[in-house]
Amino acid sequence: SSSSSPSSSSSSSPRSPRAAPSPAQSRKRGRSPASASEETGGKRAKVLDGAVKVKAAKVKPTITLAIPGSIIGNAQTPALRTFLAGQIARALAVFEVDEVVVFGEGTAGSETSTQRWDLFLLKLLSYLETPQYLRKSLFPISADLRSVGILAPLDTPHHMRIDEWSRYREGVTKKMNIARRPRPGMGSLVNVGLWQDIRVDKMLRDGIRITVDMGPTPDAYKDKKGKVRGRVVSPDEPRKAGFYWGYTTRLASTISKVFSESPYDGGYDCTIGTSERGTDVYEPGLSLDGLTAAKHVLIVFGGVHGLEDSVEADPDVLVDSPAELFDYYLNTCPHQGSRTIRTEEAIFISMAGIQHHLAKAPWWKSASNSLGALHGAAVKPHAPQQ
Repeated sequence: SSSSSPSSSSSSSPRSPRAAPSPAQSRKRGRSPASASEETGGKRAKVLDGAVKVKAAKVKPTITLAIPGSIIGNAQTPALRTFLAGQIARALAVFEVDEVVVFGEGTAGSETSTQRWDLFLLKLLSYLETPQYLRKSLFPISADLRSVGILAPLDTPHHMRIDEWSRYREGVTKKMNIARRPRPGMGSLVNVGLWQDIRVDKMLRDGIRITVDMGPTPDAYKDKKGKVRGRVVSPDEPRKAGFYWGYTTRLASTISKVFSESPYDGGYDCTIGTSERGTDVYEPGLSLDGLTAAKHVLIVFGGVHGLEDSVEADPDVLVDSPAELFDYYLNTCPHQGSRTIRTEEAIFISMAGIQHHLAKAPWWKSASNSLGALHGAAVKPHAPQQ
């Protein structure tokens, strides 16, 4: 498993891939990311008292974590590599991360030994995010998945049991029986993890993962024969309804592509780098107004040798220090008793420290507990269909 300092504390494909300007592109236009930000409020220039106050957001932001795949290569055996990926996936679930980006530390377009680990980590994180009843349909047998049986489940809200009812479920479309000609208006048959497959309102190609609205009650969408029907909805709909619905995964060839290939319109409006050389996240008077006002937050972790190596390996990043890439450059474990903090440890430590500041946002107290809401009134036992 990898070992890293707090500086080293430092991917399904994006849903709306509109590229945002990278920090390197801003630099090439003659402006550093900091100077570009100063024109729109200066939140990047100062983080302590005296910073320009930014109006806090009323809606929970999306959280993206970026991690170098090279940390996998530091583990000695396939089982240990798998276990490391499992620890990272658990951290993503616990802190309700919406997107994880696995990035490379080589030159874009070149073949490097770390690319193998990038793809390995991406596959493991995608596999663990997928509900158990869908994995056989979506993931072919692979040597990379040989040791996944040792991992703890994520147990997130969208990982439903067969006898539970939820307004939303993840499903996979099944192959149409060619002996039966589909009737007009007939939708695809979908496995949503219940006792029987259900019909949805659209005809889709087989073998794709979809999000299904099952209705507010088990009887809401039943047909005349009493069989449950569902509606195909956007993967973002459960999140808009207040549920944590897992994370998407994305692969970036270099650290600059983490920024420039953001799936969000306008990119990430708050970026955070983690390093032992950063500002103490618990420093009295530290103001992270840009964090509490953000709609899309990006938190980047370095590899075995920290963010410095990630930046140095990317020719498109033209900055003197990794700190220049980010709105905030934070030391999330200022009094460590070990020379190094492993990346999987740094994620838990950093997210706890950053969450301390997120708790100051207006949406924090009103945000519903996903599991509490889902496993309360929204979930009911479901008997097999007759």
